[in-house]
Amino acid sequence: MDEPVSPQRVSLRDIGRLANLSHSTVSLALRDHPSIAAKTKVRVRQLAASLGYAPDPMLRALAEYRRDKAVRRYQGSLAWIHYGSSLNVNVGHEFILYRQGAEQRAAELGYKLVDFNPTVDKMTPAALRRVLLNSGIRGLLFPPQPQAHTILDFDFSNFSAIAFGFSISVPQLHVVTNCQFRTSMIALRQLRAFGYKRIGLVLSEALNERSQGNFLGGFLAEQNKINTRERIPVFLSRGPWDNEQKKFNQWFKTHRPEVIIADFFEWTVGYLQELGLHVPEDIPLAVLAAMPHLHKFAGMDQNDRRVGQLAVDTVVGMLYRNETGIPATPTRILVEGQWQSGESIPLSKFTSVS
Repeated sequence: MDEPVSPQRVSLRDIGRLANLSHSTVSLALRDHPSIAAKTKVRVRQLAASLGYAPDPMLRALAEYRRDKAVRRYQGSLAWIHYGSSLNVNVGHEFILYRQGAEQRAAELGYKLVDFNPTVDKMTPAALRRVLLNSGIRGLLFPPQPQAHTILDFDFSNFSAIAFGFSISVPQLHVVTNCQFRTSMIALRQLRAFGYKRIGLVLSEALNERSQGNFLGGFLAEQNKINTRERIPVFLSRGPWDNEQKKFNQWFKTHRPEVIIADFFEWTVGYLQELGLHVPEDIPLAVLAAMPHLHKFAGMDQNDRRVGQLAVDTVVGMLYRNETGIPATPTRILVEGQWQSGESIPLSKFTSVS
């Protein structure tokens, strides 16, 4: 401990020289890597603290740049875990786009995605954990689950995990999702820019629960800025059933919206057809999840592929830093959406806003 250390920034090699360890071992110890003995970690941390060691942000940036430029070799697998009755873990259009983005980013980083459906495979949480550990899989991706308020009875120690959206209520994991509050806010703002005054929102109760009220909250926050005479109550729908059709008919005839924003456009189109109305000839319709590859509706592109990419980036970063278990402070990564033009809103009225 009497050897002099350079007055410049303390490096990993300086710590390694004094601790009689390689600089790579020092790096792993400071990142709490499981391959390093606990006593060694404590010794290295104490020595680093006594020397005033702090990571060099420029060197870290250079290392990350070199890793990004290098051809990625296979690093391992990440688990894509979906609880549900379907054998297809990519159910739902947003699942497909999430998955495409995640697979693309995983491949770029040298990983592949492996599907797990514990419901279909009748796998207990303990059995799933054993399979993951035995397969060397430590990174977990949870796409939106079938039910809101899903509770996962799973031991997350030794795993780095992230969830898509808010369908998992317990435990509180890191989350990446579209910025749902701003999505409905921007949709309403855009339609106001088109010149529409009376704008209605048709929202399913299920999505409202799964989004923790974010779509509803954004709409109401923006609606609160407009003249009270132009505000229309939100129609919360339980699905395309007879009683709901009657409620929709009453809502539509009472409030006479000039244009509608909807989540499940199939439901809303069905409601309108029962009234003898067509989109967009009789009434324009915008959707909260516009997908040009699937339909021609105008609305909000939620950037689902980008959500999938960020989910993988986050999990791989956690693995690199050895951040495992249930986070003490869950982080929410929100991806901005943007307006997508389509035939259900006349393009001649288009005016872009932000």
